[in-house]
Amino acid sequence: MGSRNADRIPLSDRYLLGRNVVDMYERRWEVISHCLACGLNMAVDLRLVARVSGPATSLWNRTARCRRIGCAGRVEFQAKAPGMTGYEPLRTHDQPDRPGWAQQQLAKRAAAEAAEHAARRRGPSPAGGHDDA
Repeated sequence: MGSRNADRIPLSDRYLLGRNVVDMYERRWEVISHCLACGLNMAVDLRLVARVSGPATSLWNRTARCRRIGCAGRVEFQAKAPGMTGYEPLRTHDQPDRPGWAQQQLAKRAAAEAAEHAARRRGPSPAGGHDDA
């Protein structure tokens, strides 16, 4: 009974806990970049990414060029959240694997929340919903 073991929860199920680099840093996630061509693994400095690219930067479903001299490969970002025993790719299982997906979803959510907030500030519409001038 109870919850599953923390190491058996897929990383994609933890998306809401680490949507951006600040969330990951605050929750002590470990993030690496792994080159799919040469196999180079490098630690990702989440504070540096936040400072350079902004705190809302997301590494989900993203790739970048490999930093190894002479390698033309791409790196995928992998993370290990507290309680996990190994690194897993920062990919959501139910969405297409393309760069920027997380940012698009967050932008859509923010726009919907802003529209809802603006509608609440306007107050209820007049009876009938239109002007009879």
